[in-house]
Amino acid sequence: MGHELLVAWFLPILVVFFAALVQGTAGFAFGVLSMAFLTLLWEPKQANVVVTLLAIWSSCHALFSLRGAVRWPRVVDLLLGLLVGLPLGTQALVAPDAEVLLRRLVALACVLAAAQNWGPPALPREGHQARPWRLTGWLAGTASGFLAGSVSSGGPPILWYVYRQPWSREELKATTLAVFLAASLLKLVFWGAYDLAGPPAGDLLTAPRLLLALALLPAVAVGTELGIRIFRRVDREQLRRMACLLLLAMAALVSATA
Repeated sequence: MGHELLVAWFLPILVVFFAALVQGTAGFAFGVLSMAFLTLLWEPKQANVVVTLLAIWSSCHALFSLRGAVRWPRVVDLLLGLLVGLPLGTQALVAPDAEVLLRRLVALACVLAAAQNWGPPALPREGHQARPWRLTGWLAGTASGFLAGSVSSGGPPILWYVYRQPWSREELKATTLAVFLAASLLKLVFWGAYDLAGPPAGDLLTAPRLLLALALLPAVAVGTELGIRIFRRVDREQLRRMACLLLLAMAALVSATA
């Protein structure tokens, strides 16, 4: 009984609390950290759905404190790519035997994003050479949408793009959160459409999964709030270094659990 209680509740609560703490601080990592551990306890579809629902709350909570710092033109560029990548990722989610390959892709994306972001920002200021970087935003959004739809880990391509911009720490975090929130909401739309079109046995958004997410919500709320308070003590360079180290740690974690 004790072991069952540990697996059913204590470990998931601890996982989502820690993931929310990191997201509240850095503006990302909730999906990757949660999925890396929860897929060891639950089957992948359940983990993906529950993590997505909780990520929406965490993103909203953290974004509210930075709502005036979002760079909306860049968000739009990334969202155009997400609209392409999310349907492809949803198809990969429901495909058999795709989980290990997808998780290795996440690990590779983490390493590449960390390597590219270790140096200072390389992109020009707003208004210079805008078109090439708009295309880059679309491509990053597409890659993120695919990984978000398949394994709830769409962060690395977005971070590769956002952290190369010469923005303040508030703009970096707020824009990242805005994209992740939009991606999570779009995922729900695509999943709902899949549920309506597919057989009932293949439903993604089921009542037990919704109730499980609701039960874990308090831990996410507390973790996110603590992360927001930590963020206020971090400067831009510390935030960028933190992002790179987190990406490398996530790559190792995903590889170890693949």
